[in-house]
Amino acid sequence: MSIDLAARAAVKVWPTADAIIAVAIAGPESGYNAQARGDHYSIFPPDQQAVYLQYACDGYTSFGLWQINTRWHYPELSALTGQVDPCLWAAWLFDPDNNARLARSIFDSQGWEAWTAYNTGAYVAYYPQAALAVARALVTTAGLPPVVPVEPPLLAVAPPIEAVIPPTEPVSPAGS
Repeated sequence: MSIDLAARAAVKVWPTADAIIAVAIAGPESGYNAQARGDHYSIFPPDQQAVYLQYACDGYTSFGLWQINTRWHYPELSALTGQVDPCLWAAWLFDPDNNARLARSIFDSQGWEAWTAYNTGAYVAYYPQAALAVARALVTTAGLPPVVPVEPPLLAVAPPIEAVIPPTEPVSPAGS
């Protein structure tokens, strides 16, 4: 479970402001667990359970950081993975970069409203820590070392001036 993992994946597919919202949404959606499984088919109305079960892996229909639902996104998952097995889709979605990639595609077609955490406002509590994680991810992906406070170096005692500049004979002023 890592907010930094979510942030590193998000900055690859979203501009900064949207990456922050995406990371904030992943908090309540998955608890920042890239292996999260949710929406067991049994939570759906009895008359819909058989349909959801067709798209389930071990009974679950939502996977990864952004809890991508296989029932609603099976066409994209089939195209991206070349597979029709929901358990293979789940394994693909457990990769944070894959999950972010499909989440971005969903965002492009449906907006943030595709996520319950956005619609309920649950993501708002995660926003400050998401902003910090995205900032860290941007530094990391730019190839810059993270800023780590260090103690200032100890000052060395300077050697005597004669050791640096050898003594010379005084110069007499002209005309003396």
